[in-house]
Amino acid sequence: MENSISTLPRGAESATIPAANSERGGDAREAGGLPCGRRQEEDGDGFSDISDSELLALEEEAMIDTRCDDDNADTSTDLHQDEMGGKELELHDVVSVTTQTREDVWALKCLNTITMIPVLQAGGRVREFPVFGELEGVFLVGVIDELGYSPRGELELRELKTRANPSLPGSAQRRSHNLQVSVYKLLFDGMVSGILQPEIFIHHLLLRHDQALGPQVKEHAKRVGFTISSFKDLLELTCLNLTFSNLPKIDCLKLEYCYQEDSTSLGCELVNFEEEKVMKQLSFFLSYWKGTRELLGVDIEEAWKCRTCDFADICEWRTTKSKEAAERNQTKRAK
Repeated sequence: MENSISTLPRGAESATIPAANSERGGDAREAGGLPCGRRQEEDGDGFSDISDSELLALEEEAMIDTRCDDDNADTSTDLHQDEMGGKELELHDVVSVTTQTREDVWALKCLNTITMIPVLQAGGRVREFPVFGELEGVFLVGVIDELGYSPRGELELRELKTRANPSLPGSAQRRSHNLQVSVYKLLFDGMVSGILQPEIFIHHLLLRHDQALGPQVKEHAKRVGFTISSFKDLLELTCLNLTFSNLPKIDCLKLEYCYQEDSTSLGCELVNFEEEKVMKQLSFFLSYWKGTRELLGVDIEEAWKCRTCDFADICEWRTTKSKEAAERNQTKRAK
């Protein structure tokens, strides 16, 4: 058993959800594993990981079948979660629900999603909005920090990034962050446009559509206004409510940077969404995870991250780069 957290918009007990009227190709991998022995999580790929691209890929190659220990998690990530957790409490009641199966876990994600729809329909804002869907034949999962409307009525995505130093990130990190929020937009837009269908979940995640939901999950669903018995019922309900929600696509992407020591704002950046460019970048990064290309090294300005990598001592890419640098220095001395 595992404990999952479900967030309820305040007053969600009385919220009503609009009724439905208000081929397995293209996937280069199965949920059990990747070509070339690359690992895939059973619950889809978190895009914030994929947007870190080659650094994570290098670590995956070194990791092989091992898993990183949670105690080694990046401190800035923990502090970001603490920051967002505090903000989330401003808008949501947090409820602990015990899950028994993977279907239960995904049921809670679905319930979180459909209970936030009425808030957005009413012009409110929500935090920690789950997004998921298929892009380039791969099932991607993410969580939008905040969704709300701007003074001009545009649906705005806001992503908070905490910084260990009181400065804005370099160009390589900015590109990663820009790609992350751009893909979140693609996923959300697909969800509210009817592209997301129950079969996509079943195919990619190998979930059992006829699986009965656990008692606490069914109790939680009833508390927010739904009577459901199986995972299939909830999947269909989620997809229908998203499709017929009349929610707009995301109009504006905003990145907000703050200093993690005292939460001081460091600046805000508007991201220019260019779908063709985003899809080209996404296709390149996912080609590694689909087993169709070998990994490449990180940008030189990101090489400092190698100092905290658990596998730096056995990294072939790092060893090769060190040898190349030594040879260049030797050539310069010879001249």
